[in-house]
Amino acid sequence: MDAHTQLGHCHEDAVQVLAKNLGIELKPGSLGICVSCSKAKAKQKNVLVHDPKREGPPTEQDMKRAFLDISTIKNSLNPKQKKHWRIVVLGGINLKFSDFHATKNAMVEPTCEHLHQWKQAGRGIEIIRCDNAGENEKLQERVGSADWKLDIEFEYMA
Repeated sequence: MDAHTQLGHCHEDAVQVLAKNLGIELKPGSLGICVSCSKAKAKQKNVLVHDPKREGPPTEQDMKRAFLDISTIKNSLNPKQKKHWRIVVLGGINLKFSDFHATKNAMVEPTCEHLHQWKQAGRGIEIIRCDNAGENEKLQERVGSADWKLDIEFEYMA
């Protein structure tokens, strides 16, 4: 379990490969259940990417929605590493984009750049669902600023 934690809470297969490359021998199936991963998955379900009650392919509206969250990870292998992990999931297709940042507020400008690139490519986002953390409110303010003018609605979920 220490290897799983120190290697960024990745899937058991990835832990096995990384550990082998680092010269560490692990027994297959020895990881067990990670409480931190279980909590993160439970929290992530608060921001639904796809309505499980609705069947069929994604609608046009699903394709115009994105989901955003940021969390802080601790990496004892490299404590000076950027530790704030921002992930954006594009609705309808569940395509994920993630980056690491030195501070939570440092994700604002790069996120605006991504949103602008998607708009230029004809894949503009109209709605972002996220929690009401301060960095997300700063993102909303910046997205609507004269510099970006991205015209994106924010849905705040607890």
